[in-house]
Amino acid sequence: MYKGSIKFLTALVAVGTLAACGSGGSTSTSAEPEAASSSAAATSEASAVPAGEPLEIALITNDQFDPFYMTINAGAQDEAAAQGVNVTWNAPDKTEVSAQTAVVESVLARKPDGIVMSAIDANAMVGVFQKIKDAGIPVVVVDADINDPSLRLSAITSDNVRGGEMAAETMAELLGGSGQVSYDGYVPGIKSVDDRLAGWQAGIARLGLESVGETYSKGDLKEIAANAAAVMQKNPDLGGFFGSWTNPAIGLATAVQAADKVGEVKVIGFDASPDEVALLKQGVISALIVQKAYDMGTLGVRDIVEYLRDGVTPEASQKLDMIVATTENVDDPEVQKYLYRTAG
Repeated sequence: MYKGSIKFLTALVAVGTLAACGSGGSTSTSAEPEAASSSAAATSEASAVPAGEPLEIALITNDQFDPFYMTINAGAQDEAAAQGVNVTWNAPDKTEVSAQTAVVESVLARKPDGIVMSAIDANAMVGVFQKIKDAGIPVVVVDADINDPSLRLSAITSDNVRGGEMAAETMAELLGGSGQVSYDGYVPGIKSVDDRLAGWQAGIARLGLESVGETYSKGDLKEIAANAAAVMQKNPDLGGFFGSWTNPAIGLATAVQAADKVGEVKVIGFDASPDEVALLKQGVISALIVQKAYDMGTLGVRDIVEYLRDGVTPEASQKLDMIVATTENVDDPEVQKYLYRTAG
């Protein structure tokens, strides 16, 4: 199972896992602190749509293969069914701003009533969100926000800074309050992941853990494992790694297992793909910081529909809490319901 899951994630990486995978087309199914004034001003020209009139909502994510985005879509589709609207899922096929931009332009040509979207890059996608605003289409952000909140109606994200802090707190507990630690993450630029690093750095400084530095990649499992092996060789007393999204968690676990240091070097991952959960149950990964991806999809559709039908402006920023999954609690119902899925 473990070897098979690594092959599965390697295939994901080959087409770009974190920031942009997918068919480039879409699937459709009928029926997952800024001031509120700035967001409301950005969409004040949009008019409410009478109740009962069919709505077309476009969901745009960074990829269509990552279980995280599959789980967001599952929540969106369930809420679409409850609301009686159509939600079409769209994603690019490359981990590039230009690829997601092309997807947005294709969606805009269809003139949906509203958009629920995760931004691939906090800065680079600002111009794209300006195009959406100019088209008069309200947009609710899920997962990853942009750096200009005036261009979107609302943002429903995990409290990623807090998530990084939770990883630090969990690591400190596992290491008995002291030890050397390292971080692996995506190249800087995606706000959600950058915030996790900020929380992690603040947490380990507060708790007295010693950082031996950070490594970065675009998600290639072999590169992550090689980086981790180098870190362990340079720091023989290393106590633990934090991987800030799915592939780092898998790659770090692979390196620790290859070095025969399972249990000796702790691995804390972010997210809860089936592959990560399998490694958690095996004890290779010690803990996972789990986002409420399903809730992001549900709330994103709910908010855009309420805005379109009733003119209700949602909160400009909604931060969702997270849970810590461990080998001890992973089978508990309250944890199980937040583990990511690979189908709707």
